[in-house]
Amino acid sequence: MNAPPRIRRLELDFSAVPRDWFMDDPVVTSYANGLHLVFPEGERFFIRSVRAFIHRVEDPALQARVKGFVGQEAMHGREHEASFRMLEAHGVEVDGWLRWYKRWAFARMERWAPAKLCLSVTIALEHLTASLGENALTDGLLHHCRLEV
Repeated sequence: MNAPPRIRRLELDFSAVPRDWFMDDPVVTSYANGLHLVFPEGERFFIRSVRAFIHRVEDPALQARVKGFVGQEAMHGREHEASFRMLEAHGVEVDGWLRWYKRWAFARMERWAPAKLCLSVTIALEHLTASLGENALTDGLLHHCRLEV
């Protein structure tokens, strides 16, 4: 079995990121900014979904991997939230949208959805974001970003 994920504390500074930081294109940048907005609460959902089953994990190595996953998701969310101040500086209204998103996407869904469904959604979305990340790193997509964080 693989080693537990290493929790990386990045503490990125987004203050100098230009308005149209992705491909110098406002539409593509808006899409990427939207991902920043949904990720932190989504990662907290992932953590809650996984924690609901951690008591069933008996293998110490797997338990360490689950705890590493939880820690890494917490760090991911923190870094995405750091970008919110950048978005606000660029004129994006963040807080009102986030209140709506949390209420509709999570407060209601988690109240009605069984824990197994929440875990299944977590697995599917983690696979999607891993695929997006792999493509971004291998296809040179990140070379189009004007980020110096």
